[in-house]
Amino acid sequence: MKLDEHQNNGATGGAKKDHFLGIFLVTIAFGYIFNYFLKSQLLEIILSIGIAVFIILSLSALEGSLKIITYFLLIAAITILVGVRAPFGEWLDGVRVNLTLVSIFTLVPLLGIPVRLGGYLESLKQLFARVNPKSSFVFLVTQALAHALGVVFNIGSISILHYLSKAAPIQSPRLLVSAINRGFLSVIFWSPYFGAVAVVLSMLSTKWGTILPYSLGFVLVSFFVSFSVDWSLIQKSDASFALEMSATKEDAYAPHLNNRFVKKKVIELFLLLLVMMMIVLGIEFFTGLEVAVIICLVALLFPMLLSFFQRNQAIYLVELKGHVFKTLPRMRKEVVLFLVSGFFSAAFMKTDMSNTLITLVTGIFGGFTIGIAYCIVLVIVLSSVAGLHPIVPVTVFASSFDPSLLGFSPEYFSILLLASWGVSSTISPATASSNLLANLWHIEVTRIAFRWNMKYGIVMAILLPIYLEVVGV
Repeated sequence: MKLDEHQNNGATGGAKKDHFLGIFLVTIAFGYIFNYFLKSQLLEIILSIGIAVFIILSLSALEGSLKIITYFLLIAAITILVGVRAPFGEWLDGVRVNLTLVSIFTLVPLLGIPVRLGGYLESLKQLFARVNPKSSFVFLVTQALAHALGVVFNIGSISILHYLSKAAPIQSPRLLVSAINRGFLSVIFWSPYFGAVAVVLSMLSTKWGTILPYSLGFVLVSFFVSFSVDWSLIQKSDASFALEMSATKEDAYAPHLNNRFVKKKVIELFLLLLVMMMIVLGIEFFTGLEVAVIICLVALLFPMLLSFFQRNQAIYLVELKGHVFKTLPRMRKEVVLFLVSGFFSAAFMKTDMSNTLITLVTGIFGGFTIGIAYCIVLVIVLSSVAGLHPIVPVTVFASSFDPSLLGFSPEYFSILLLASWGVSSTISPATASSNLLANLWHIEVTRIAFRWNMKYGIVMAILLPIYLEVVGV
């Protein structure tokens, strides 16, 4: 009896801690939004302290490779900052480096609520059952939809597609996760709504329009490579799905619905996604606010207002509580990795490693530009595999390297860095997309990064300098 009571108390204590961490994380995200408008130094200090407390409280939950990577980055960052005798203010600033990313990671999944409230799954299942598309078609459409939605919704597109993927005729986690992850991350190659593009173009004084055609061309290359490396799996999925459909009736896969109703729900889903995209783009166009802030605000307000309009506030509240009290606490390990990764990047920028790297690269390769390009890609990819967020090496290269001294045009160097960032993100266990996908599908993030995407990442890394030479940037 006492043992049962002790277990119940432990479970209750664990639930309370989860609730506290979920609320804590939402509070930090709100602090980011408020500070964006208020520009308060006091609020920045409070946020930094809050983030430090959250990291300390969450470190005990880490395990496996995630624990090793996070502790290594944290210890390395502290060692560097102590070694360079950084002022306390720089420590506080470093803690907040990835605050924008964490706020998006925390709030944007709420954009999936309106899609879930609409009850579209059965209609989509019926549509798929009638069309009976090949796995290759579903794979390409999923990747293209992840790319299109990712341009506006950022990481929120992953939550939306996770829900919609339940209606897909193929249920291979590897194919679905790979298609979504690669489609979403290829947006980094060109989209002005991603911080990666803003960082690189501003540092290299490159105009977005000059790189757009070449970047979009590499997006097409990425789709072809993605499809090719998983072709054997796609064929196996087609075969297994055909056997499944022959062994069961169509109605077992998708209950019979009225044709007009199915058409209405599919159009409604399309219009819902279109409206959400137009809201984000419209606010950005008329206000000039940063897209990251707009997406956070839309994620907070749009689902709530839509639930009032549709009079299903009770279901909305259930979804909201589930996100805050269950989903967010499960994601705290990934959040800690993002925060620590940002902290390390701030510390790394205080060292002289960038100057050493320039001297080493130019000394080895001289005027052999494609060799220098491969060296840069290799550094970004290997550091990403090691668990370092791509923002760290890309920022170092963009801020420290003069492309003309390396024999590159600013456009060439910009595309090289952006494409390397996007490609390396697919095989990095430290990126938000891989961690969110791992959380949603209950899969180890290292499995997604290393086993499912490594071949794709290697092929893309090899093709990148060749592509830039062929198109003559």
